[in-house]
Amino acid sequence: MPSGRRNTGGRSRVGAGNGVQPVIAEPTKRPTLREEHKLVTRARIRRCARQCFARDGIGDVSLEMIAIEAGIGRTTLYQYYPSKPELLIDLMEQSLRATDRVYQQLVRIEPLDLGAVNRWLSDYMAEVRDKASSVDMFHVEMGQDDRVRALLRRHRESTTAILGKRFAAFDLASLSGDELVRRTYAAESLISEIDEFCGAASRDDYHLDRAVVIEFLASRIFRALQGD
Repeated sequence: MPSGRRNTGGRSRVGAGNGVQPVIAEPTKRPTLREEHKLVTRARIRRCARQCFARDGIGDVSLEMIAIEAGIGRTTLYQYYPSKPELLIDLMEQSLRATDRVYQQLVRIEPLDLGAVNRWLSDYMAEVRDKASSVDMFHVEMGQDDRVRALLRRHRESTTAILGKRFAAFDLASLSGDELVRRTYAAESLISEIDEFCGAASRDDYHLDRAVVIEFLASRIFRALQGD
């Protein structure tokens, strides 16, 4: 047997023999066919639920209608979502994850000017419209649910942290006392205004000129990002 070497099962050993041996990555576990089928079915339910809610409104859509739209049995749908609130909350979580990515795009904009912020806000509104995601994020029917309020609170905190990586006005880590309260309120109020506008303006019945509101709101966002 060669001196100073042992079989380590493909993992590196520091200080063994001639030093560090190459690390062989563990193979990624692939989902089983059953797991893949569940993922596909859940994605279909979500997509069809959004379509139903956008078309008919949350109050008028039942789980049975969503099951028909998705081409699955009612019992199968209940295995994934025992109630409509459970489905709505899952859709909200999905939307908020997508929203985090939208705000990360804002952080990466170079150069950052008013025109770039205007385009970012227009793109955000268009994405909400295309994905019909506003139906679960901003509907009054879900506003009194404790879980929904908790999700939205975590979303505002997460978004503030994302923006705080680049923009001083949203960097709250070093603050305390009254200044922390004021800056947190200012940051979260602006984030809520942005989200609510994109949700409302994505609907066909929005009553204001979108371009005018986008120009107005984009200027407010730009000033906030500059720390004004």
